[in-house]
Amino acid sequence: MTKQKQRRSSPSEKYILLGLILGGIVLFVLTLGLSFRHQKKAIEREVSSTLNLAKTTCQKYLDYEMGITTKDLQDMINKINVLKYYTKEEEKAELLEQAENQYLSGVILLDENLQVAENVKLDKAENETFLKLILEDSQVKEVLQFPEKVFADSVEVDGKSYEYAIASRVDESGIIICYYDTTKFQDDKYEISLSNLLDNLVQNKNEVLVVTDGENVISSSAGKLEGLSISECPISSVLKNDQTPEDENLIELKSEGKTWFGKHDMYRNYYLYVFFRAQKIYPRMLLTLGIVAGLYLIFALVVLLFVQSQKREKMDRMEKEFHLVQAISSIYDVNLILYPKENTWEPVVETSQLKEIITGIKEADKMLTEFARKLMLESARETFLEFTDLTTLSERMKERNFLGCTIEAITGKWYQMLLVSKKRDDENGQTSVLLLIRNVSEQKKKEMDYQEQLRISAEKAATADASKTDFLRRMSHDIRTPINGIRGMTEIGLECVKEPSRMKDCFEKIYTASDFLLELVNNILDMSKMEAGEMESKNESFNLKEILDNAVTIVSVQAKNAGVEFRYEPVENEHCYLLGSPLNIQRVFQNLMSNAVKYNHPGGLVQVSCREMESDGECARILFICRDTGIGMSKEFQKHAFEIFAQEHKTARTTYNGSGVGLSIVKKTVDLLGGKVDFVSEEGKGTVFTVELTLKIDKTYEAEKEEVQKREEEISISGMHILVAEDNELNLEIETYMLEEQGVLVTPAKDGTEAVELFAKSEIGEFDLILMDIMMPRMNGYEAAEAIRKMERKDAGEIPIFAVSANAFSDDIAASKKSGMNEHLSKPIDFDEMMKRIGKYRKKVERNRS
Repeated sequence: MTKQKQRRSSPSEKYILLGLILGGIVLFVLTLGLSFRHQKKAIEREVSSTLNLAKTTCQKYLDYEMGITTKDLQDMINKINVLKYYTKEEEKAELLEQAENQYLSGVILLDENLQVAENVKLDKAENETFLKLILEDSQVKEVLQFPEKVFADSVEVDGKSYEYAIASRVDESGIIICYYDTTKFQDDKYEISLSNLLDNLVQNKNEVLVVTDGENVISSSAGKLEGLSISECPISSVLKNDQTPEDENLIELKSEGKTWFGKHDMYRNYYLYVFFRAQKIYPRMLLTLGIVAGLYLIFALVVLLFVQSQKREKMDRMEKEFHLVQAISSIYDVNLILYPKENTWEPVVETSQLKEIITGIKEADKMLTEFARKLMLESARETFLEFTDLTTLSERMKERNFLGCTIEAITGKWYQMLLVSKKRDDENGQTSVLLLIRNVSEQKKKEMDYQEQLRISAEKAATADASKTDFLRRMSHDIRTPINGIRGMTEIGLECVKEPSRMKDCFEKIYTASDFLLELVNNILDMSKMEAGEMESKNESFNLKEILDNAVTIVSVQAKNAGVEFRYEPVENEHCYLLGSPLNIQRVFQNLMSNAVKYNHPGGLVQVSCREMESDGECARILFICRDTGIGMSKEFQKHAFEIFAQEHKTARTTYNGSGVGLSIVKKTVDLLGGKVDFVSEEGKGTVFTVELTLKIDKTYEAEKEEVQKREEEISISGMHILVAEDNELNLEIETYMLEEQGVLVTPAKDGTEAVELFAKSEIGEFDLILMDIMMPRMNGYEAAEAIRKMERKDAGEIPIFAVSANAFSDDIAASKKSGMNEHLSKPIDFDEMMKRIGKYRKKVERNRS
């Protein structure tokens, strides 16, 4: 995508911008019209409100004026009622005095024909026109007809105002009239004027109130208009336009270059006008327009930002799609776009081979058919065509974004094919799809190799399971066989109590059977340790000749009983004292020699030798050889000889008492020691096993060390006092007997709790050593040892404690050490070894006591 294309505005953006401009214009016009109308309505309401207030004020003023006039007329009535009693000729002087006292302007006496009988002018006012107007009033005749009636009123004559009263004469038929010229007192007559009341109604300088009486302006909030005639005021134009008070619309008035809008109304004899300057409307309109314009600009900005955001997102999406296509093109060898509805296609990336095959084919289905025919294996063509079937593609991809399959080509290569949704229509149908193809031969080969490995592993696991099952069956046989011998020899011995030689033979066979049973259990435990990774390679000093002699002694007895000749070449190496794992090395030698005897036949031969091949002063390379003339191994079995539970002659179980774990133990042990074990065998002729071990030479081992060891071994344990904690009565009886035979005083405890109590109650130094069984009720051996070590007494931390347990794993030994025990003896107990260890600790106990 180029920068030029990025800068170019799309048609939709132009339409959006044009729409925003037109919308702004329409909104401006509508806002202007609605705002003007709204403000005009507001002015109309204000004008109407001001007019109503003006009407109310006029009403109040008229009421006030009426009250003042009524009071004045009542005064005139009171005055006339006094004067009417002084109408006689002889009382005229008093009449004049009374008129003067009441500040009257004059008194007129009329006869019954309403002719002037007496006219008294106190202020010399002209009253001819005044009298004429009064006499024209019909009230005069009524007063004449009804003497009890009194009448008062006011009148204006020639620009003067008068108040007068009329009453009947008392002296004769006629009437009396008194009057008062109020013209000169008119301005002082009313304390409040209409102009003062109206002034408080208008506080805004842009508002004008005008009140006229039809001819002159009697009040105005613009003081310069008061007193002017209507023709001199701007409101004269209102009258010229024939606008009546009933008009609902505002009146437009122009004066001194200013435009006003207002209304006018009429109340009794008053004409009321209220006008507002046009500039009162326009600021509000401008404020409204400003607010609307601001909001619209924000809206337009948001819309433009949204459009730009959408444009950026679209550009980013297109860029991602472009990079995605580029990335796909770099990964996939072929990239085609298919259009299922139009049945067309177009290439994005294609190989030169594919280009030669499909170029020129416009229909997508025909192109795919040719593609399959020329490139796919015949067995894979149908799968490929079903996978790329355009008629079912939309249905198959309705809920999915891609489909995939792997197909083998004619060339033998494997190709991964993907159909990826590119665009869908409104009905979720596929309008365009990417067909991606890449070579996955290497991955396919790895996958097939992995599947083959899984198959082989599964077969091995099945074989191992079968071997374990077979091993358990053999173990059942091998365990039951010596147990049956032990029980049988026990019964025979009980029957032959009086035949010592026969009983001795039974005991020897019982011991032999128990040795086999112990060896079998040890082999199983050793195998379990090896599988758990718990077998350790120690670095102890040992005598090679001694451990080999011990192994030969044990196996030679087995060979004698089996009728096999056993030949042993004694060790005469330069270096016999070495550093390593003596127990593990003896186990290797003993297992190989034992197998040579087991898998032999009566009259057969076993030859054993061990010699030093070479040494460099630091290490010696030892070669152990074991030859036999036994049954040998077939070539097929030789491949699996070191596998656990492997055994070739399953039908010879009663003759060859093997368990199938011996060679596996040998192999794992030699590997642990860093050596090498090998064999040569021929079925029916025999086998030769060789073991090579490179061991460090023990340079510090001297002859006197051996003498010291012998002296330590010869230390007597007689006289020691030992606490024995054992819950099994038979084991307790055996241990007690063996210790008492050595002159040891034994105190038994049936569980850990009793052992702790006995030690706590004993005197300090009373017990020399404790033999502690592990698995006991109430309190086990670990807990008992910890409880003793925590006691606050001198010997609690010094007394030797030996663990005696059938558990012989390294973690069991570690647990014993952690709980505070000094040694760990495994059952069945090797009593010679136990006596040696007890003797070693006797010397330490005596040293501590001293």
